[in-house]
Amino acid sequence: MAKKPPFKVEGMTVDQIIRLGDDELSRMNARDLSRALRTVSLAANKRIRRLEKKAEKTTNKMGDIQYVDISGQGIDFEALYAVDGKKFGLGRGKHDRGDIYKEFARVRNFMNAGSSTITGAIELRKKRERQLFGATREEMFEGVSPAERELMESNMKEMMSDIYSEYHRWREEYAIEGGYTKEKGRRVLKMFGRRVMNKGMSPEEARDDISDYYDLEYERKERKRRRYEE
Repeated sequence: MAKKPPFKVEGMTVDQIIRLGDDELSRMNARDLSRALRTVSLAANKRIRRLEKKAEKTTNKMGDIQYVDISGQGIDFEALYAVDGKKFGLGRGKHDRGDIYKEFARVRNFMNAGSSTITGAIELRKKRERQLFGATREEMFEGVSPAERELMESNMKEMMSDIYSEYHRWREEYAIEGGYTKEKGRRVLKMFGRRVMNKGMSPEEARDDISDYYDLEYERKERKRRRYEE
């Protein structure tokens, strides 16, 4: 019986496999692509388990799944939300090359996301705090007593969770209408932060106020467009 040739990814690191271009992947047969998928899936699932160990899985008041940081490190669990509780890999059974490639693309996106690592997830949290509040919790709480810091961090985490929940609802609404861009998203996060922190609005009130703002902006543009056409 003829010996099977070695896998094309034999001896390659996970990082090297992830960086393979689509042209190289397209030249692989199903056997080689399946081995590549298995290798990167094992690494990705380890990252998921590391993140899960830092989180308590709950549901918020809207009934949505929520991951609460229990590590004290200030971790943003965007990567866990993105995978929606699904581990990587196709499992047993027969899968065609298209199935394998689709799953490989899913795991590659996860591995390339900075927040899939603990360090990257902390950096994402800091970035979002700067977007919302203009500073990270480390910067805001410098010189505060441990007891005060614990209370302030608890309030801040709850506030951020509520703000992002309302922000995602706003984003879904405007994405459907074709009015969402990344630049507008960054601007709206700052608008949420100012309304909640400076004006004392609840996240729900902030979302309504921001929606009203963009509705009025749209009406102004429409009036200007109609005057131009007349």
